[in-house]
Amino acid sequence: MCEAAFRRLFDHCVIEVVPNEDLAGERKTPDFRCEKNGQRFYAEVTCLTIQRVVRAVELPDGPFEGRFTPTPVGVAGRDAIDQAAPGILLPSIMGLVRSECADKVPQCAGLDAPAVVCVGTFHPTASWGCIDREFMEELLCGSVHYVVRYNKLTGQIVDSVAKPSFDHSVPFRQQGRLAASVRQPISAVLVAGFGDGTIRETVMGVLHHDACRPFDPTLLPRIPFCRLAWTDSGRQARAEWGNREEGVLD
Repeated sequence: MCEAAFRRLFDHCVIEVVPNEDLAGERKTPDFRCEKNGQRFYAEVTCLTIQRVVRAVELPDGPFEGRFTPTPVGVAGRDAIDQAAPGILLPSIMGLVRSECADKVPQCAGLDAPAVVCVGTFHPTASWGCIDREFMEELLCGSVHYVVRYNKLTGQIVDSVAKPSFDHSVPFRQQGRLAASVRQPISAVLVAGFGDGTIRETVMGVLHHDACRPFDPTLLPRIPFCRLAWTDSGRQARAEWGNREEGVLD
């Protein structure tokens, strides 16, 4: 089902999509070969099944009734998604996405064009409650630590700076005081919530800034992408978004 959903998404972006087959059968390859305006990329699709999401976050597949006690979400310091489903643990969903990306690296290596890993789910609440800008920024940058400077004499805060830790990032890992690139065969990651058919699809992406083969996000103009950007000093990293404000498809 996820393959069909992503193929429909690519059709909306006027992408020519054909099955990508290794006729020799010597290795696993991405699911689709995609082309537009003379540019090619490959798409490897994987699905976070409803059952898998339920097991990972103990979030039932169905509507919620009443109110629940909010559950802390660990190092991200993020509040529960909503009063309708505050028990969902966002780091657990991120962990599933990271695990899928790690497993797909071999299939994305040695290609002649960029590889995009497409992770989708049909879990209704995870679809509308998880996939947003903050979720995607944490996939890119890992958990965020806040550094606060204050005046020792007055005890007042002077300023604060948010610093990505890269601890659980998809494309990076922390190495000393710097971020080292990993999973470079993966050029970009799409995360999509297809819901249960009663809500509009939500799709967002992250770009690997140090990929073996960089992906051009203008090929998918309906989807917002975030990438790593650095300050002028080169010491501070942040997530930078493109022009689209939302990843909700019409």
